[in-house]
Amino acid sequence: MKDYKDVMIDIETTSTKYNACIVSIGVIAFNVYDTKLKQKELEIFVNKESCDRLDLHTSEETMQWWSSQDENVRKKIFESQPRFDIKEALIKLSDFCQSLNVRRYWCQGINFDPIVLENAYEKCGLTPPWKFFQLRDSRTVKQMLTLKDIDSIPKNNCHDSIEDCRNQINILHFAYKKFKLIN
Repeated sequence: MKDYKDVMIDIETTSTKYNACIVSIGVIAFNVYDTKLKQKELEIFVNKESCDRLDLHTSEETMQWWSSQDENVRKKIFESQPRFDIKEALIKLSDFCQSLNVRRYWCQGINFDPIVLENAYEKCGLTPPWKFFQLRDSRTVKQMLTLKDIDSIPKNNCHDSIEDCRNQINILHFAYKKFKLIN
């Protein structure tokens, strides 16, 4: 039976600290073993003021970094509508994941996105949809590839949460094929 066993999550923030303000959440449901399964996705834009009310962190350095990024990506991340309060955004993320019978939650490194999200869940009095043993790190898989491999994988805009998810899924599928884990 074909189904979604995996979810890729990527966030955009205004800080690099564990208590960062989240401004965008991208999530795509997929199956790492089945490249033909149509993906389901959700992109959520967060109202920054709702994060500020919870004392989630914004750093001047990160905001300066954002000001140097591609204007279209910056506008999408900071100006797209609708925008949801952080608590509502996290509930949307949880509802999406819980409707899919997810086994593995992937992020580009498990030392940032899940930690930032878990902090926000806690501040909102909520529980994340994953358990610690379900987290997977796509960055580690990427490190197993050669530079030539990575350069051959099509890449979309960076620092756009949903596009970053797509890029990370493409890398996983490439790696799983290369290591003969899928046909």
